[in-house]
Amino acid sequence: MPSSVHLGIAANLAHLQTLRLNDRVQMHNVLEPGNRSHAPSQVHISTGRIAALKAANKAIDDTWEILLYGSGNQQGHVQSSRGESYKRTALAYEFENRVDTGYSNPNYHQAFVAASVQAGNCDQMADVNALLLSVSGIHDRVSLVHANDVGHAFVSVGDERMPGGAVISDAWPEFGRALLQRDFALAGQTP
Repeated sequence: MPSSVHLGIAANLAHLQTLRLNDRVQMHNVLEPGNRSHAPSQVHISTGRIAALKAANKAIDDTWEILLYGSGNQQGHVQSSRGESYKRTALAYEFENRVDTGYSNPNYHQAFVAASVQAGNCDQMADVNALLLSVSGIHDRVSLVHANDVGHAFVSVGDERMPGGAVISDAWPEFGRALLQRDFALAGQTP
């Protein structure tokens, strides 16, 4: 039975009139609850897709706990870690080719190496994320996807041929969250 997710919000600029340069704006002061102007933007989604979205978000959060230095190819991560994310990601690529972790599956091997150095680019993040999702208890297919035309890797949960489509779990973006496949922009043309 589909669940309906609806949240109507609109900006309330009255709270922004007295801001100074270094003031922070609380989201609840800017968004006006109950405004029906966004009512046509309802999303109907099955309970199975909701469960997959929740599991994917948890896996993204857990991936970031494991790979806490972030990505070596995102400027914000490199700067905030003072280059540590770049160095550790380079080390991960080096270890993937030279260290025998005892895993015959290359995805397990790559996830283990990334977890060992606590950093990785999208491919290592996707490996860790897929491994976490595969043991999360969701009863859906978990697939590691490489979009070679855009040079990106991510995880797909479910079957894109089924109604509602797949859920995408991508831990690489700075503020990544799980989303439906139809809303995902980094899949490229040939995933």
